[in-house]
Amino acid sequence: MKKILIPIDASYDSVKSIITAAEIAKKNKAEICIVNSYELPKIFGETNSFSTPYPVLRLKHSIEKNIIDSLKTKTKKLLSKAGIGSWNWKDDIIIKNGTPKEVIISELKKDDVGLVVMETRNHIEAKDSITYDVLKNSNTPVLAVPTMSSKCNKIKSIVYSTDLNHSNNEALGKLANLAKIYDADITLLHVGERGDSAISTKRKKHKLNKLLLRIPLKNERKNFKLIYADTALDGLNRFVKVMNPGLFAMTTHTQSFFQTFFHESLTKLILAKSNIPVLTFNKDNISEYNNQLHRTISPIQASLF
Repeated sequence: MKKILIPIDASYDSVKSIITAAEIAKKNKAEICIVNSYELPKIFGETNSFSTPYPVLRLKHSIEKNIIDSLKTKTKKLLSKAGIGSWNWKDDIIIKNGTPKEVIISELKKDDVGLVVMETRNHIEAKDSITYDVLKNSNTPVLAVPTMSSKCNKIKSIVYSTDLNHSNNEALGKLANLAKIYDADITLLHVGERGDSAISTKRKKHKLNKLLLRIPLKNERKNFKLIYADTALDGLNRFVKVMNPGLFAMTTHTQSFFQTFFHESLTKLILAKSNIPVLTFNKDNISEYNNQLHRTISPIQASLF
């Protein structure tokens, strides 16, 4: 089972993401790994053991040790507050020098990471958000837990925004696993353009029904909604506000300028304004599930990782 990576900043805002990740890990028998970062003063940026005077190196190492010890202490307090301080962590608390974005993305390149769970602050613009940077650069599913959210342990309904193409398959299999963990319902949501023809609407409902059949849940635990709006962003925003689900999920795309613009805009909107946890999947990491689509029409079986 792959690890769950939990980037934190050693503030109490990280507690909700730790609790959420721990609950998922327990029910999937997965390991979790805490990662934190720090940045040394710029004066030490170019130091090395060959050209830097020994007193400067000694000062650098002393400062670095104090920072790491302080972060470890704060991290253990957070783990205790989250109720998992008694876990045997060993080397699963990683503290590295670098910007948060650099350190998190370097850890994401490891093959043993299957999910990222991290907090996001609603009052910070998405363009300035570390979570948003990770979402843009990660091939691993990312669960963003808002600091203001009260839903991290109360996910009873999941809304998955679909564009009705094959890239939904990985997400649907993983979401079904998550729904079982939380005993939650799944709603497939597609936003159409106003003025769609009756034929177009019929085709979309047919595709939604086919996707619904692929979710390995009882019929009463899954449904779909086809709504219409002037723009997809308006429709999604309105639906999420009305339904107020426990989790909003989507698959990001990078195939074209339009898809990139649309999904970046949607992600910015959700991260900046929503108190709902957001789970994103990357379309570039779905070949295994696309192959399964062509082999069978039976429900997709997939673990969360």
